[in-house]
Amino acid sequence: MLEAADDHVPKGRIETLADGVFAIAMTLLAFNLQPPAVSIRDNWDLQAALLAMLPLSTAVLGRYKDYQAAIVLYSGNLLLVGSVNARRDVHAVRAR
Repeated sequence: MLEAADDHVPKGRIETLADGVFAIAMTLLAFNLQPPAVSIRDNWDLQAALLAMLPLSTAVLGRYKDYQAAIVLYSGNLLLVGSVNARRDVHAVRAR
C-alpha cells in the first residue's frame, strides 16, 4: 500500500526533476515535432477514451482521497475531457 509522504522533499530531487523536464522539452524542440492533424472524428474517439477512464479516476479518488496523486489524476481527467469537448465545440462552430 501507499504510505503518506512527508511534506519535506529534498531540494536535490526537485532540481533533478526540473532538469529532466527541461531536457525533454529541449529535445522535443530540437526535433521540431509538429502535432498531427486531428479530425473531428479523432476528437470523438479521444473524448470517449477519456470518459471511459472517468470511473477509474473516480474510484482511485474515492479510495485514496487523502493522496495528492489521486486528486491530480481525477482533476487531470476532468480537465482533459473538458478541453477535448471545448475543442470539438470550436470545430463545430467554425464548420458552420
